[in-house]
Amino acid sequence: CGGANQESRCPECGEKIGGQNHQILSTNRHFGLMDNSQHAAWSDEANLNMA
Repeated sequence: CGGANQESRCPECGEKIGGQNHQILSTNRHFGLMDNSQHAAWSDEANLNMA
């Protein structure tokens, strides 16, 4: 589905990445170069505010 379901650490900088229960960590930023997207699949911008 594209929603965050795991947390890990960035191998380059060591920061926590990912999230749980379709909620990304507050320190994460969207990286659209991977799939040419404008916003995360599960986000307020995608009108999928499931809270």
